[in-house]
Amino acid sequence: MTSRLPYFGHFMFMTSGGYKHVFGEQHQSNAYMVRLKNHETSNVESRSAKLMKLDGVKGIVQNTTSKKQMLGALKSVE
Repeated sequence: MTSRLPYFGHFMFMTSGGYKHVFGEQHQSNAYMVRLKNHETSNVESRSAKLMKLDGVKGIVQNTTSKKQMLGALKSVE
């Protein structure tokens, strides 16, 4: 999976063929999508903390956090 040019709330995910078509070069995986069976906040936080201790992990985006941020932004324009 390749994530290109991430910034607040925006990610682009594409196949390796789509990446080559758009950017004219082979992709290099730079992101992984992880889906936990246990979605409880305490489990998500615990797993995130363990992942952040691994070499090569520079950051984690949690769906739960992104969802809360976006809902907050939407409420502010109501």
